[in-house]
Amino acid sequence: MVDVAADGLRRAAEAKGVPVPEFVDPDEHDVVLGGHRFHYLDWGKPDLRPAVFLHGHGLTAHTWDLVSLALRSRLRCFTPDLRGHGDSEWSPVLDYRVETHAADAERFLRQVSVAPAVLVGMSLGGLIALRAAAEAGDLVRALVIVDIGPSSAGKFRAAPDRAAPDRAGSDQGDGPRQPVNVFSAPVELESVEEFVQHSLAFNPRRDPVLLRGSLLHNLRQLPNGRWTWKYDQRPLLRTRPENGENRDDGMSTTWPLTERVDCPVLVVRGGSSDILSRHGAADLAGRFRDGRWAEVPDAGHSVQGDNPAAFVSALQSFLADIGVID
Repeated sequence: MVDVAADGLRRAAEAKGVPVPEFVDPDEHDVVLGGHRFHYLDWGKPDLRPAVFLHGHGLTAHTWDLVSLALRSRLRCFTPDLRGHGDSEWSPVLDYRVETHAADAERFLRQVSVAPAVLVGMSLGGLIALRAAAEAGDLVRALVIVDIGPSSAGKFRAAPDRAAPDRAGSDQGDGPRQPVNVFSAPVELESVEEFVQHSLAFNPRRDPVLLRGSLLHNLRQLPNGRWTWKYDQRPLLRTRPENGENRDDGMSTTWPLTERVDCPVLVVRGGSSDILSRHGAADLAGRFRDGRWAEVPDAGHSVQGDNPAAFVSALQSFLADIGVID
């Protein structure tokens, strides 16, 4: 992790009120799982309970940096880049189905994180985590699903164009919500600063300086000098409306799996999310044998980015209640 990123994390921790006992760099590794190369961050402390954090579509493992720093004295945090994201390998056959991501997560849990682990997933990561917990329950001690639920499907299908990370919500409680265009980011821009401004238009909660540091993990420079996202955009190009295809987000086949999850489950909703309503969070939590839900104030869809301190608090309370941490 470069110095500017470390400085950004210190500033972010202060600005967001996140208690970080010690600022350290994670160990970075690559591992081959099922013939596919994955990049991941390991925040150390091998004697602690492992926790695996799965990011949302268009994001990277670094979306969990502050959360991992705040929790590393109580959990050994692993944050992988999903296939086709960050510094993990792109799928040569464009296989980004939720089922495939879940198989990746299961292999990661078996080979890297010394299961059973706490499994946390945000947005797309939540879909993946749910399927992995249902299909490989012996590997998961507790499941946390962040700001995604059955009622979210229409909002994600409303605008299949480009993926824009960290879209903030405008919803307050269960009031009216406008469809969120989570697939509208440009393919290329002239500079990192243009991406900062574009992302701020989606999420004005973010500090521009901190956002720039975060985006540097998620952008790559092209030979022509322009910048683009690291994640594989080819599947999105195929699902544009003019191509006559619909985005398959795997939601319809994922939610029935709640009946097969035996571990304790926490559903987390951003208090201002326009993706998951309070009713939707309560409904999803009620589908599990041992489910509950919590709301993080002052947060949209990007709960861990908007209010990491409150997210960490909710997660620690849940894990303490079920005896995973003291």
